[in-house]
Amino acid sequence: MGANPRGPLRACSLAVRASLTSFIDEAGAPPALVVGLSGGADSLALALTTIDVAARVGIPVVTVTVDHGLRAGSGEEARRVADLAASLGARAVVETVSVVGPGGPEGSARDARRAALRVVAQREGAPILLGHTMDDQAETVLLRLARGSGPSSLRAIAPVSRDDDGVTWLRPLLGLRRTDTEQACAQAGLTPLQDPTNDIDLHPFFEFKTKLFENPSPNRRLNNSSFILKRKILVTRAATKIGNLSRQIYPL
Repeated sequence: MGANPRGPLRACSLAVRASLTSFIDEAGAPPALVVGLSGGADSLALALTTIDVAARVGIPVVTVTVDHGLRAGSGEEARRVADLAASLGARAVVETVSVVGPGGPEGSARDARRAALRVVAQREGAPILLGHTMDDQAETVLLRLARGSGPSSLRAIAPVSRDDDGVTWLRPLLGLRRTDTEQACAQAGLTPLQDPTNDIDLHPFFEFKTKLFENPSPNRRLNNSSFILKRKILVTRAATKIGNLSRQIYPL
């Protein structure tokens, strides 16, 4: 990365540095950092900048790539992502999980992924860093508002949280957009993995989008560029507004 990165890469690096500095000031330097790495732009930019920032203070980074086994070739892709992380300086592991239980494929996959990350974090005595951005915040808030969660929806994703097992979850990139992480990866010469599991028909936000845009045909929904464009415009506008509100609720 270099000592003084510029542009989006610098923005990601500064966000990670601020998050880790705050954590270390409160809890002390951890023996390691665990980064959830799917291989997408958000998590790849996070892993790259976390490895760089952590190396400067002597903290090892463990990346965890979860193979959900939901499609052919997912195991090979997970290994390629882990190999990339290792080449960047991380101790990279792949965890294979079984996606079963309530909540549909997306909810079950999320629960299995979080459980796998938690196990590694507890073993390492480390906090977990996730690559959620302002776009994720917007989609989560809109989904919860659609489900009737009310004003509490604005607190959907916190930059720091601690679960019942005492594991700390850090989300350094909540103040950045997905375009920032994509450009950071391009700037670093890294090609993010495009995971079909994240297609709109598997995302819980899809149900809300379907009702919102009133397109009755599932086949047309999946192939309707106008529908997808409306979704992107909605999320872009919401991300900006929600990002401003989030910074008021959770000042960095």
